Amino acid sequence: MHRKALALICLLGWDVAAAQSAQRDAAVLLRSAKEGDRAKGLARSLVFTSSAIGPELRSALVAALNEEGKRFTIDSHGRPHAAQAELLSGLAQQVAQFRDPAAIPGLVAAVGISPPAMFALADFGQVAAAELVVRARSPDPAPMMASLIGLRLLAERRSSVPLSTPTVQQMKLIALRHLTGVQRAPAATWFAIDLAVALEDDELRGIVHKLATDRAEVARLGIVDESLVARTQRLASQRLKGVPATPRRP
Repeated sequence: MHRKALALICLLGWDVAAAQSAQRDAAVLLRSAKEGDRAKGLARSLVFTSSAIGPELRSALVAALNEEGKRFTIDSHGRPHAAQAELLSGLAQQVAQFRDPAAIPGLVAAVGISPPAMFALADFGQVAAAELVVRARSPDPAPMMASLIGLRLLAERRSSVPLSTPTVQQMKLIALRHLTGVQRAPAATWFAIDLAVALEDDELRGIVHKLATDRAEVARLGIVDESLVARTQRLASQRLKGVPATPRRP
């Protein structure tokens, strides 16, 4: 283990050999094919701070997250299996702290049930953008809307984490998809407004301006409830004026 990790373990009252043994045991459980064992391995890893986790346990956590991401399923009603969701979310929260690109597949699978996963993906920039674009096209509302937030976070960070021109164009198309035609969920339109303004694209800003100033444009999206129309127009106006979108990075 690294020197800082050893210092933290000593502060926590751990014997170094005992801590290494405990991390090794947790890693073995995380590599198990049994979901229950992986849940136990995750629970055992939680006694360590992120910086005190050694390479073996870190690698096992990333592998377990990616494996759970492959197995994660949603039923015919759009609901995830409770135990699967709990384990995937827990693994994503733990692994998100590592900012390890190897964890991107699992973090993408956790988008929609784990805010830390979404924020971690935004830090990867171009590497994660393509995955989030695909996820933003999901028919399931939770991962779709969480991906819109993730794409907006990526757009906001382009000065420090650059994106390719083709990726930005794909993000624009995602925003257009939720700003034109009848929409199923008003919230998706709101997140698309956030993304549109963050992309600093003239065409998208023009559409947002129409939504802010013309109630008929909002109605064309299928948003007819008076309170939802007002909220849509208010949000569009605020973003054009520079009011930051939420959620923000913690």
